[in-house]
Amino acid sequence: MLLGGALSEGGNLYDWLTRHLRLPDPPALDAALAAMAPDSHGLTVLPFLAGERSPGWSPRARGALTGLTLATEPVAILRAAMESVAFRFALIARRLAAAIPGERTIVATGSALLGSPVWLQILSDVLGRPVLVSAEPEASLAGAALMALARLPASEGGQPGLLAHLSRGRVPAAGRVAPDAERHRVY
Repeated sequence: MLLGGALSEGGNLYDWLTRHLRLPDPPALDAALAAMAPDSHGLTVLPFLAGERSPGWSPRARGALTGLTLATEPVAILRAAMESVAFRFALIARRLAAAIPGERTIVATGSALLGSPVWLQILSDVLGRPVLVSAEPEASLAGAALMALARLPASEGGQPGLLAHLSRGRVPAAGRVAPDAERHRVY
């Protein structure tokens, strides 16, 4: 059995916003995002520009942005979008924890998320838990391959799969992001 959640709206939303909002180059953008306090923008974003994946799986879901004023800056829109995606992860994490109680390791994957230290920090702060940064650029593909290896028979004699236990196929982490208790409280 495989239980989990999938989000693709994060990377797609980040790409769309950075292409259309005339945001600064990455170093300046990261500095501006990092300088903003959590939830300080007054915006609410529904990140469903391409429909919703987990947990509702609604291809007809649509994105929305509310709270705009004449003072709203493009970087604030991006920060609000990043926070909204982090809250989607938190929703999935809560549902997984209810289905499978116990301590779990959270591993961040996806090129947009992994490319933004600020977004990784937002995710950890929203979750209130440490987040391991995947060193595997194609972590979803690697995970699917590990699951397949665990199911393939090693021999015709009914021996365990080629990978006797999934823990032997762990994907290495490139780092760890710890939550900030005060920012978690705000979120």
